[in-house]
Amino acid sequence: MLGSLLDKNASVRAAAADGIRRLLRALRPEEFRWLEEQSRSRSQYGPWGQLTPGQLRIFGDLGEFSSSAFGMATFHRSGYVREAATLGLSEVSDGSELPFLLLRLNDWVPEVQRTAAELLRKRLRPNYAEAFVLNLLLVESLRNAGRISDKLLIEEIEQLLVSQAGQYALMAAMQSKSAHLQRVSFKLALKSGSAEIVSSALRHRDPIIRASGVDALASMSDADQSFQLLRGARNDRSVQVRVRALEAMVLRFPDQSRAWMEAALFDSNAKARALAQFYFRDRLDLRSLYLQALNSGGSKLLYGTLTGVGEFGRREDCAQVLPYTTHGLSRVRRAAIRSVARLAPEKSLELFLNALADTSSSVSREAAIALIKIHPMVSGEMVRKIAGHSRLPHVRYNGLRVISRLRKWESIGYLIEAQNSSDEMLREKSTLYLRRWLVDFNKTFMQPTLQQATRIREVLRSNQISDQLDSLFRSVEGLG
Repeated sequence: MLGSLLDKNASVRAAAADGIRRLLRALRPEEFRWLEEQSRSRSQYGPWGQLTPGQLRIFGDLGEFSSSAFGMATFHRSGYVREAATLGLSEVSDGSELPFLLLRLNDWVPEVQRTAAELLRKRLRPNYAEAFVLNLLLVESLRNAGRISDKLLIEEIEQLLVSQAGQYALMAAMQSKSAHLQRVSFKLALKSGSAEIVSSALRHRDPIIRASGVDALASMSDADQSFQLLRGARNDRSVQVRVRALEAMVLRFPDQSRAWMEAALFDSNAKARALAQFYFRDRLDLRSLYLQALNSGGSKLLYGTLTGVGEFGRREDCAQVLPYTTHGLSRVRRAAIRSVARLAPEKSLELFLNALADTSSSVSREAAIALIKIHPMVSGEMVRKIAGHSRLPHVRYNGLRVISRLRKWESIGYLIEAQNSSDEMLREKSTLYLRRWLVDFNKTFMQPTLQQATRIREVLRSNQISDQLDSLFRSVEGLG
């Protein structure tokens, strides 16, 4: 279709330009960058590839279709053609030229960049605010563009959009169906420091927008209102928002932040706890604090408390955590297993094996992680007795995961057996683990023990294996 833009027949040129315009209307502005790449790579030969700046004059008689013709020419591989095409867009003033001009701000040729910047500055008018908002994602992408020299122009465009002239269009973008456009438009609108916009951002369903709202609280002039909004944000369901709220509280209201930080010490999320722990690192004995909270018997913050004991406790504190490994709530059992695995893993093998069979998949997974941590103490037979015939799929999967991390000759027999399981998912997992076993085979050079070799031979008699495994076993003393 690009070649038809150069046809000698004016009607053919107009039809081609109209067709291109219709196709361009189906693209989102941020997709124009992809279009540029495709156009340059696929049209470097033929009439369009040999286009010269002088030939662009024929686009002048295309009228309302000229923007699509000149626009596509701004993607040409020749810098002279791109500069002439960019100048050709100077006569277009309906907003359709903006994506092409914005892309040329990051052109390889400085003259093309300057031409595009000059034409864009002429369009920094109130009646162009809506068109710039439609291309906001393209504007945002230019912030990190490597070649653009006129970064100030990006700021000038954003100033137009946050001005009274651009507010209506920006508010419409904040209600867009595109999550990305919503985020960028909120981020820009929040620069105004408007309490109404900040409040709207903090109520938004998107946690990234809520986090941007928290960041904007620092620029709000009304300290009381900012404090009230922060109070709501500190209990947000998103950890990103909670952590940002804590950071903002410490920076803006340091005298009132201590109580918030004390509560955050028991947050269920590691990032929030870590922030509070760093805040109190030289002010409190965190080990004593967590143990005291655990002994107080409060159940509401048990997860954060148990995790805190695991993070700051000592080996002897493990006894106070053990009763919670059989708690009625799975998340409490999970936290207890994790803490025991940090405090005294080598003394808790039986506990971890029993927890592997837990009815909760998350507790079983935590137990598997703990067993992998002490894998030299674990045998494949121990795990098989617990997980091999379990009716719970997650127990079988976690058990196989533990087996796959055991010593080379300890794991292989059980992995081969899993290949013949009636459980399709277990077979798929065992295939993955076998591939990893083969990749890692030459990383260690130990030979199988007599007991391991005996078991592997028994497994080989009743299970089919790949030619690769068969060849490998034949080369090993005691298995060949």
